[in-house]
Amino acid sequence: MKGQFFVFAAIVLILTIISAKSLMVSINSIPILDVTSVDRMVENVGTEFKNILLFKDYDSFVDHVTDFSKKIRNDNDFKVLWILCKYNETFNISVGNFLGEKIDGNLSLVGLSPSLVSFSLDSGSVSNYTFTKTSDSVSITISYTFSGGNRKETIVLDASRPFIYGFFDVSLKSGNYEFRKIYTKKVIIT
Repeated sequence: MKGQFFVFAAIVLILTIISAKSLMVSINSIPILDVTSVDRMVENVGTEFKNILLFKDYDSFVDHVTDFSKKIRNDNDFKVLWILCKYNETFNISVGNFLGEKIDGNLSLVGLSPSLVSFSLDSGSVSNYTFTKTSDSVSITISYTFSGGNRKETIVLDASRPFIYGFFDVSLKSGNYEFRKIYTKKVIIT
């Protein structure tokens, strides 16, 4: 009788293990967006950011870009860092961090005074700066540190006429891959 009990217990144990294994979800069975659909999503978001600049009202498009950044960050886990510039007698720059983490960095400026601004931005925050133009050729270099490393981007602008300008660093992670693109747009103010 004892032998039959051990055989029965072994069969129950084996069936339990097989059932439990079939219920477990493997990480490989979770669907990951294919490359083309993620690329299209990033492209659509970049296009939307560029279209916001058509408002031509600096305060309005800073608010719209901020609201749109919050929405895509919360809905789809997009990561965005943007720089918005407006020149019309004074030179205004806004930096928005929607990367999901705090960043520390610098704006190094040529053709503007002051020529260096340091910043520390929490995710979801925006900083605004006002500069005096000292040259028609303006160069803005943003360098910042985040958990993924360091990034540095340089923007060169002709400031001989009033304009608004947007720089959008957009990324979306799918599985183990991160899709990142940079979009820019300049609109001359007439």
